[in-house]
Amino acid sequence: MKINLILGALLFTTSLYAQTSAFTYQGRLNDQGAPATGSYDLQFGLWTAASGPIQVGEPLTNAAVAVSNGLFTVTLDFGPFPGADRWLEIGVRTNGGGAFTLLSPRQAITPTPKAIYSTSAGSADSVDAANISGGTVNFARLPSELVVDNESGVNLSGTFSGNGAGLNNLNATNLTGTISTTVLPPNAALRTGGNIFSGSQHIVDPVATGPQALDQQLTNSNTGATQLTNPWQSFTPGTNGLLTAVALMVRTPLFGGASSSGTIRIYAGEGTNGTLLASQSVTWVDVGIATFQTNSLSAPPQLQAGSKYTIQFTAPLVQVGWVYLDTDNHYAGGRAGQDSSWDVPFKTFMTPGATGQTVLMVNPTGYSGYVGIGTNAPQATLHVVGNILASGTIIGNGAGLTNLNAAAGSGAFNGTFSGTSTGAFTGNGGGITNLNAGNLASGIVPDARLSGNVALLNRSIQAFTGGTNSFSGNVGIGTTTPQAKLQVAGDVKLGNSGQYFAPAGEENLRIVRGSVSSTGTIVNGSGFTASRTANATFQVIFTTPFSSNPSIVVSCGAAGQALNSVDVAVSYNASTTGFNVQTGVRNTGYFDEPFSFIAVGPR
Repeated sequence: MKINLILGALLFTTSLYAQTSAFTYQGRLNDQGAPATGSYDLQFGLWTAASGPIQVGEPLTNAAVAVSNGLFTVTLDFGPFPGADRWLEIGVRTNGGGAFTLLSPRQAITPTPKAIYSTSAGSADSVDAANISGGTVNFARLPSELVVDNESGVNLSGTFSGNGAGLNNLNATNLTGTISTTVLPPNAALRTGGNIFSGSQHIVDPVATGPQALDQQLTNSNTGATQLTNPWQSFTPGTNGLLTAVALMVRTPLFGGASSSGTIRIYAGEGTNGTLLASQSVTWVDVGIATFQTNSLSAPPQLQAGSKYTIQFTAPLVQVGWVYLDTDNHYAGGRAGQDSSWDVPFKTFMTPGATGQTVLMVNPTGYSGYVGIGTNAPQATLHVVGNILASGTIIGNGAGLTNLNAAAGSGAFNGTFSGTSTGAFTGNGGGITNLNAGNLASGIVPDARLSGNVALLNRSIQAFTGGTNSFSGNVGIGTTTPQAKLQVAGDVKLGNSGQYFAPAGEENLRIVRGSVSSTGTIVNGSGFTASRTANATFQVIFTTPFSSNPSIVVSCGAAGQALNSVDVAVSYNASTTGFNVQTGVRNTGYFDEPFSFIAVGPR
């Protein structure tokens, strides 16, 4: 059954009590010309005109609205209304039915008498400041050029003039220009003019106090090598100390893998506008893909934990992609110079540092008139702890000097040295006399300065005559690495006229010889034992085994005994520890006979 819904009389009221944007709408609904009664779904849309576009916001649907004798009341809230006119479009359907049927015409929304006064404020272009009677204007409503007390984040541009005596908490690193010496305190030392050091002056330098350790790093890289010029990466140290080394994921910037010179610079702050703290010449080489190159800093700067610093690395000529990047901003403590969300993979190495190594001390307490370099307690007018490099001439008496280098130079000292030197002199000491040879601690005395009675290693003929020469350790003749108490690499001649000759051998050999009776007893010789183990069978055991099997020669007969030419002795089962012998007559048989032997083998 088709229902024809017709809008009847309308009544519009607005609630002013809660000061909200909601309002009450009352209407009259006829169905087939008679007042409707029942449950209906009502849909309300807000429009900018009586017909046509434009709809404002989303429509509101009130489901299951009770209609009695044609009358209904609903509460609607489209949000705050502007000063412009608005129209209400209504759609109706039976509760839970199909599509909404739009009612025509749209209904104009008119203000209540109380609200008529507010329409002029909505269209006001300006308000005279005299008409603002109360409340506080929000800071966000003020113009950006206005300076407001106690507000943070106020940026001022232009030039300030006036008396700045009341300013405080100024950062000295932001000063530009030159501070006049007339405004410096009288305790500031000046390079020109007269300086009177009346108190203790202590100048110190940072020194390393512990091992080097990794401090900050970003090892992620999701971008291949990129061609950048003068890139930089900022970072925030986690510890106080000296920045002793920097590692960067870079390659050589030249074609063909050729190495390239470059520079690493360390700046205070983020970017390269801060104070230059260190500059180091480096060589970029063609390392593998995504590989770190580590460079130590010869003059490591002192860094503070929590402060930002910047590493800039450069090369005179850039031909190829040589810098790797991470474009996902994994490192929160800094950024790459090319983009705030990029990073260059890097590592920083810190060494704990302290200020306390004395560089210069003038008039220290208790040592008035003394100057100490490297010491807080100078013991003379000038006391230096460490080496002294004199590029000119040292004049005075060097009799008290120690640790002089005997190989050093020429020239002469004039005058006399006195006192004690705790450092080291360098330069030409050729003219120094009266030196104590017992004080020589370095250098090599030339052969020409030695006594003729000194044996030299590199002299071809040296004769030892008279007295007794005792050598401890091994002595080598013809070799610098003797392996025994006496090792001769070559032939040896013995006797007054060299009538005995001992040829050199390639091996270190030992000889055991002896004679054994037919009963197995030793007739002569040493270094072995002998026994008869069976008929015509004997065993010889070496007291000291050879290092490998010796060569053995055996013959029948004992010393002084005549034997037939057919008597034989045969050795067998030879080893490093001994051998066996069988004796007898050739072609007749074996029987007990005396025998002699010689065994030669390596020690």
